[in-house]
Amino acid sequence: IIEDFSITFEDVMKSLDSPFCKEVIDNEIHFIVQNHTWELTDLPPGCKTKGCKWVFKKKFIPMV
Repeated sequence: IIEDFSITFEDVMKSLDSPFCKEVIDNEIHFIVQNHTWELTDLPPGCKTKGCKWVFKKKFIPMV
């Protein structure tokens, strides 16, 4: 079961789950860099950046 709402990064970092979430974020960034998904470059003149955001959802696994 997944909660039907997303919470902000700030909310996650204030929550009791923040140590776990921080570990998940660090792992995700590690794999993005390791897989060469993107690389940092200088922005060409006249260009604008695309925004991005983390999406957080809590998943609950029912106990059987």
